[in-house]
Amino acid sequence: IYYPSLSKIATDLSVSVELVNLTITSYMVFQGLAPTVWGALADVKGRRITFICTFLVFFAACVTLANTRDYGTLVGVRCLQSAGSASSIALGAGVIGDVTTRSERGGYMGIFQAGLLVPVAVGPIIGGGLAESLGWRSVFWFLAIYSGIFLVFLALTLPETLRSIAGNGSFPVQGIWKFPLVIYQRRYLKRNPSASIQTESEI
Repeated sequence: IYYPSLSKIATDLSVSVELVNLTITSYMVFQGLAPTVWGALADVKGRRITFICTFLVFFAACVTLANTRDYGTLVGVRCLQSAGSASSIALGAGVIGDVTTRSERGGYMGIFQAGLLVPVAVGPIIGGGLAESLGWRSVFWFLAIYSGIFLVFLALTLPETLRSIAGNGSFPVQGIWKFPLVIYQRRYLKRNPSASIQTESEI
């Protein structure tokens, strides 16, 4: 979604396109480094809180990028944006590993990977349309709105899946690990006492 805006960014910030291309390189460097930090945090503090933190970082970076006025800020915040977004790939795979059985894990990972590739195809189309009609800053406002909505959805619906905290889903969780829909889950189990949770041996 960022690629179609490169020449417009270069013109607006009075730098060469080659320098703007370096923001892509810096993004990719942090894309490779960030998962090592977030992954370790997710294995200790849990998937839910780590997911929320990564999206908060990404959201803040998008808002800052939409308001940037100089090249140095663009490079630095692009690194921050990468640190917030790239780690969601590793975290998503971790969640799938937590909640699926060995026999079905491959199928879910296939769907997960397909979801990662679709934005690669549609992103440049959206980015080109926004950059041409509303300017390059609208690309980052679009990403900020999109990530903000998704962050709210994630905070409301994603339960903690890390086995050391939630077990196989039967352990009660407290504090930051509790998600709002746990209230609905309890009511559902009361209405449907026959509903059971998979045991550890099944997973």
